[in-house]
Amino acid sequence: MKVFNLLVGLVFGIIAALVGVLVHAGVFGIPFLGFILASLLVLVGAWVAWEVDRRFAVIGYVLAIALVTVWLLLYTPSDDVLALNTDKISRFWLICSVVFSLLPAIAFSVKRKFTKKVVVPAVELDMEEVVGELVD
Repeated sequence: MKVFNLLVGLVFGIIAALVGVLVHAGVFGIPFLGFILASLLVLVGAWVAWEVDRRFAVIGYVLAIALVTVWLLLYTPSDDVLALNTDKISRFWLICSVVFSLLPAIAFSVKRKFTKKVVVPAVELDMEEVVGELVD
């Protein structure tokens, strides 16, 4: 099951990284819109990986995001179609994609650490006493 969860995280990460690299440069000539859409895509994918498995799917997702983004932006075909190698948004996306892929895991872990669990003791009721009190 651990290997399956790791593979699920890898697949989600590869898809999110591919689409994120294609979208981050800008949609309709508006650079920040593409960056926002790509960021939301990576955040939602990280949240899905967190819901699949708290450890292995998140590890696979973050590894896939990091490796695929670095490969597409720094190695061939980085200066062909995807983005310019010297583009500031591409360099910024290189860092932000990994940070955004870790944010949900960090946020949920911090929330779990600082949230107090409320334990309500079970109350045993004698139904005859309850019905008797209601009738009287």
